[in-house]
Amino acid sequence: MADEALAVPDILFCRPVGLAGCALGFTAFVVSSPFTAMAECVDESWDTLVVTPGEWTFVRSLGDFGDGK
Repeated sequence: MADEALAVPDILFCRPVGLAGCALGFTAFVVSSPFTAMAECVDESWDTLVVTPGEWTFVRSLGDFGDGK
């Protein structure tokens, strides 16, 4: 755990917002996938819209918001 003082706001606010971001990102990916397929950048779109929010929501340690570097 990165910062114990930030764990509670992370659980109560940031994780639910991240979960909503995952749902919106997946929806945006599905809607945009025909266009990204034509541009041959489906992998980049998947990483940006689905993987990044998923990692921030489910993989990141509680209270870890990065050190700004």
